[in-house]
Amino acid sequence: KDLVIMGDFNTLSPYDSRQHHEERIVELFNRNDHKVFERLRIKYLVESFDRVDYEPMEILLSSGMSDACIVYCKGTSFTSFNSTVKRDELLWSIRNDSSLSTSYESCMKQHCAYTEPTKFNPEWNVPGVPHPRLRLDFILISKSIVDRWIASNHFLYNDPTTSSGSGVDNQLATESISDHFPVFAQWPWRLDAGATVDLF
Repeated sequence: KDLVIMGDFNTLSPYDSRQHHEERIVELFNRNDHKVFERLRIKYLVESFDRVDYEPMEILLSSGMSDACIVYCKGTSFTSFNSTVKRDELLWSIRNDSSLSTSYESCMKQHCAYTEPTKFNPEWNVPGVPHPRLRLDFILISKSIVDRWIASNHFLYNDPTTSSGSGVDNQLATESISDHFPVFAQWPWRLDAGATVDLF
């Protein structure tokens, strides 16, 4: 059965852990010079505040759901989250030098880099401290959709005109209407008639 879960998860993905390390979010959220940091470290770090808490997303990924952005950018070489042997191949970072980026990492940076911050950011008023770039909004898809996508071979790296895709809509029109950019996914087929789509 086709299943799509999408929206603002307010949690962080282990696929983005390299990006989080390079944005130094653990160190940033442990600052005490502004009230926003206490809220963020409680929200995104483990109880000891010494590392990012990935458990909520790991539970969803371990259940068989997959991140549509990761599937799109990895293409036919995508392996599920439960395939721990190749999980490290799915790490990426915005900060990685473009000359060293893989096609997968370049795709993530171009299409799925972050959903926060936008220009509308009323809670972040920390002088001289830029908001870290985070993916908090996701589209998770079931194995049936992943398998159909891979079988169709409609991916950006081999078909620039494909109607398939997933990413963040970070255009001029969306940068001031919310504190998060919207996410999207599209395929050149219809979901099953009994498909479930959960939005939140």
